[in-house]
Order: sequence, then C-alpha cells, then structure tokens
Amino acid sequence: MTGEQQRFLDHSALVVAPRDRLVCAAIVRPDTRADLEPDIVVSALSPHDAEVLIDRTDPDVVLVESRALTSGHPWAGAGEPSVVDPTTRLRDLLESTRVRGIPSVLWWSDARTETPGLLPFERRFDFVTSVGGSEPSVDMAWSPGVQLARFGSLLDEGQRAARSAWHARWDQMPSRGERLAVERAMNGLETRPELWIDADITTAPAWIPPGYRADEVERIGSAALGEAYRARGLFIAERLTGAPQGSGVSVSTLRQLAAGSRVLSGPDEPLADAVGSWIDWAPDMERIPTIVADASLGARDTSDQRSLLRHLFLSLDTTASIAKLATLIGLRRVTPRRDVCVVAPLDEEAAPAALANSLAMQQHRPVEAVLVGGGAGTADRAVAELGAVGVRARWVPSHTLPGGPAALPAALTAAEWIWVWAPGTPYEPTFLIDAVIDGLATGAPRDAAVLRSHAVGAGRRPDVDMRGKAMYVD
Repeated sequence: MTGEQQRFLDHSALVVAPRDRLVCAAIVRPDTRADLEPDIVVSALSPHDAEVLIDRTDPDVVLVESRALTSGHPWAGAGEPSVVDPTTRLRDLLESTRVRGIPSVLWWSDARTETPGLLPFERRFDFVTSVGGSEPSVDMAWSPGVQLARFGSLLDEGQRAARSAWHARWDQMPSRGERLAVERAMNGLETRPELWIDADITTAPAWIPPGYRADEVERIGSAALGEAYRARGLFIAERLTGAPQGSGVSVSTLRQLAAGSRVLSGPDEPLADAVGSWIDWAPDMERIPTIVADASLGARDTSDQRSLLRHLFLSLDTTASIAKLATLIGLRRVTPRRDVCVVAPLDEEAAPAALANSLAMQQHRPVEAVLVGGGAGTADRAVAELGAVGVRARWVPSHTLPGGPAALPAALTAAEWIWVWAPGTPYEPTFLIDAVIDGLATGAPRDAAVLRSHAVGAGRRPDVDMRGKAMYVD
C-alpha cells in the first residue's frame, strides 16, 4: 500500500462523518500523540506531506510542540536558519494555514533555549502556550495533562515494588551545588533507587551521581511508561533529580501520581498549588533519606488514590486540557469522551424534581438523560426539571424498548458512557465520576456490570471500549 493510499484510508472518513471530536494536525512527539489521541483526532504532519494532510483533513487546529523540533524527530532543526528545508516547510505550512483560517498553536514543551530557532517563529502562530506560561508572549499556561486511560490506576500496594525510582532528565541538572546535594542525599539511602531516564527525551544521562556510575540506567520508552509507573511505589520527582519541563507542573509527576505511586519532591510552588496534598515533601536534601524510608513502607491507599483521580479528572487530565485549548482558540466544546447519558425508567409515582436533584448533585453531571416509560405528563415535567439543571432530556415510550431501559440502542445517544439510573436510589455525589474514572483507569467500573461494549480501540486494555460506547447498570 502506498503512502498516499494509506493517507486516504486514514482520513477519508473525516469528510463524511460528523465531527464530535477536535481534529488536530500536529507536529508532536509520539508520546504526546499517544496522550491526545484518545480524546481528539491527531493527524501527524511530516515535512514531506504536511500540506497534503492539511488539504485532506481540513483540521480545526494546527499544534506544534517545540520538543518535536529537536534532534531525532522528523522536523529536527525547523526554525534554524542553517537548516533550510524543514524551516522553509514550517514557514510555508504556517502561511498556508493562516490563509485558510485554521488557527495555529505553538506549545513550548521545553525551555526556549532548547529550540532557540523557534523564537522568531512565534509571531507566525496565532496562539502561543507553554508549560509554565510566565513569558510575556505566552497566551496561557498549557500542557496535555495526564491521560488517565494510559496512566490511571487503582492497584493496591501489594502489587508494587517497594524500591524507589529516580525518573528524570539527568542531563538537565543545572548546577554543581544541586548535583552535590543530590549525591549526598542518595548516598544516605539504605536501598539504592533505580535510575530511570525518559527514552523519548534523552538517549543517555550526561550526569549521574558518582556512586551510581556503575549502576544500570533504565531507559523507559513511552509505550511502557504506564505499566512501569504502576509497578513502583515511590518516585523522586524532577525538582530533586533535574530541571522539570519549564516552570509548570511536570507531566511526568502527574503521571506517577495517577498511576498510584507516592511522589517525593522538594519545594515546588506550581506542584504544591496543583496537587500539594498528595505529595511527600522534602524541605531540604538532608531529609530525603528519612522521607524515602517512610514513603517506601506503602503506596497510597485506594481511598486516597480515588480522591486524587477525581481531582485530576476535573482539572488536570488530558480531556480537561483539550477543552481549555479549544476555549483559547474559540472552538465549541469538542471533548465528548467523558460525556454520560443516564437512562431512567419512569412510572406514575416518579418524582421528576427528585430525579433532577439526584443528577444535579453529581460531581460529574450527565449531559443527557433518556426517560423511559411512564405517562406523557410525568415525562414532560421530568424533561422540564432536568433542563432546568442543565441536563438535556427526552422521553422514549416503554413499548419502543421491550427489553427495558438497559436495551437502549447506543446509536440513540452521542455520549460515550450510558448508565441505567434508578430514581429513588441514594447515589453518592461521586457515583458517576467514580464510574467514568474506573472505566478509564481500570476497565471495570466499581459496583457495576458491563452489559455491552463495541469495537475495542487500539492502545486500550482488551476488555475496555475506547471508540464505541459502554453501557452499565447499577
């Protein structure tokens, strides 16, 4: 199959199918693409076919990640005057998208000194974002957040290794004083931590504490990161092992937390603001050995992990980050992957106001409700009550669903998740958010049975449906 034939197969469906997800033409690293793809359609642009794909896909936005222009990637050197071909192609791409009215976004995923050739290109982009968001030219702080489908976990501590791991960009250690402090701290540990580097970022560490130079350095590839994180009980965060990606919260740290691991960090204001109560803090280097010994005794318990996952889901996961980016560039909400439709049986005794209240109390409120059975008058009152709390509702006569509410055809709703809701049941306010998180993170919703799933999506555990819908009944 030729490359052109493959592109046609990959993208021709976008012409005829309704767009319920953001379509993004992107110059990003494979790891970033793996985070984004469960939520949006990503068309990876290469220098030789970028404009062809723009023609074929008619994207909603073009996203360029600064680190995707570093060595080892197809667009390496783009922006540098001495690297003529990719620089010219990037310039032509941005001019073409501007003429077409397609917004372009530059994401500084690393320090600007790593890709200085991009600095003059900032003015060619419609929007500029960065991890820290502190530079004057930056429109907002942004990163893809943590993809719970890749890294979320509720594994218990018995499944985790007690040995701690230092996962960092060791080549970014900034100063001799910090290197010496890390060396002293590591020498004080009774059990030597594992040394990890992100194989998607650097090929080899430029500096390792002298006492560890004979140790094997584990290079963890992007595809194996989720499993590797879930197998460890403690990580020592980038603020102690190297400079993080800009001044914002490290995505690696969010991933480790989502995977259920404990995280040890030094003073870090952005991290404290984002997830401070779930971090083990080391006020100074000398305290590290003691804190590591205490934290290694056990991973975070399930209750605390569930609370953390709710927090990540609401504000720091990939879906929330994409919604934030869509708002910046003026697009309508295009992140339906977390949408829930509840199917509620009605009868003449049903209390429409009580049903509306039970759904309005949910931390993750459904976007749609399908009411089954009951009289038309009761249904009309329920539709009005639900509309008042922001839930779209419609009535389906019971004779159209002889199999009951659980037989609702998935085609009748665009929501990703369908839940059969029992009016009058005292649901906790966290019920739906926990159900969706469980479906994303573990593939098995808590206190529920899977009734139906459709085509299993690539990259997801075998028993989880990524692209179709999953229906659950309480």
